[in-house]
Amino acid sequence: MGRRLRSILPCTTNQLICETVCYRATQARFLKNHVDEKTYFDKSGVRTLQPLKTGETVPVKQEGEWRPAQVVEKADKPRIYVVKTSDGGIYRRNRRDLHKDPSQDQFSQLTDTGMNTKLAQPTSDVQDGLQLSGNLEDQQQKAGNTDITQDGYRTRSRRLVKVRDRY
Repeated sequence: MGRRLRSILPCTTNQLICETVCYRATQARFLKNHVDEKTYFDKSGVRTLQPLKTGETVPVKQEGEWRPAQVVEKADKPRIYVVKTSDGGIYRRNRRDLHKDPSQDQFSQLTDTGMNTKLAQPTSDVQDGLQLSGNLEDQQQKAGNTDITQDGYRTRSRRLVKVRDRY
């Protein structure tokens, strides 16, 4: 726009004169801000992660859960890897989103194709939790939760849930 908008506040006529914005000055300011952001982002003291090898199995976060994947190749940009999930999807992921040591989590027993047979079969605890019949107290007693009191019950995180009187 280049000028101040008119308002009911008093102002001089010089303030209403249009000024064109210099494109080069704006671009130079933008580039300076970009360089400053990069400087702070690339600050020393940041830990560099070890590179991944082709064919290495790593967990990848998809739709809120971790799934097994295999590193296909290192992409053209630094810290970017192309991974293939067990369902055949190919994705690009940053190195910080790929964990190097899967032996500490549920992906320690992956096969060569990247499929985990243990994860495919639901456990008996999950099957018990999927049953919708019975009331809450019966389900908690089946699960071995004995923290049912007169006031309510305790959740897995040990929070006391009080049952309202009118129910």
